[in-house]
Amino acid sequence: SQAITFLKDSDGFIWIGTYVDGLYRFDGKNLKHFTNASAFILSNNVPSIIEDRNGRLWFAASGGGLTRYDKESNSVTHLKHDPQNPESLSTNSFFWAGKNIMKQDKNGSIWLGTIGGGLNQINPDTLTVKRYFHEPKEHASLSSNNIRAVLPDSKERLWVGTEKGVNLRNAGEEAFTRLQMAPTGVVENEIVMSIFEDSLGQIWVGTESNGLYLYNE
Repeated sequence: SQAITFLKDSDGFIWIGTYVDGLYRFDGKNLKHFTNASAFILSNNVPSIIEDRNGRLWFAASGGGLTRYDKESNSVTHLKHDPQNPESLSTNSFFWAGKNIMKQDKNGSIWLGTIGGGLNQINPDTLTVKRYFHEPKEHASLSSNNIRAVLPDSKERLWVGTEKGVNLRNAGEEAFTRLQMAPTGVVENEIVMSIFEDSLGQIWVGTESNGLYLYNE
């Protein structure tokens, strides 16, 4: 099976998300397998896994939605798109290899990037969702509804890597700025695959076909 993402949780278990074979948990000796047949996850494509600051695990399963697993109560809660509920996920579709599409910020919000549904800000306790979309006539909106990476940084800014460049939201603001990270502005329409903050606070942006960029502040 093609492994996409790995997470070692606070209890020492290693979780492995795969392309088409669901989810695995390794305890140091044995593998336990979870698929959509078990209802633990709702799709067998699991590109992104995180552990929140309360020790709960979150699994993004493309085509199925999001699963929150509470280890203390051994219970799962599923979040899915509901066309009748504007506080549900905007879509159940995620980039199939998007290990960087889900992160938790310093304030506790979980950010989830989607394919076709923009960005979701999730309250990890109430499970309510606030949605952010590309609006063609609004330049302060996302540049694309197809998102492949998110990064809340140490300055409480939010970086969003889309299929049409990098978007930045400063702390305390709602508007997004579409960045041109090179003199030619080539990144504005670049497919962004990953965003990383190093130990010096520098932001690195990896693209699908145009290499690596270092954001110069």
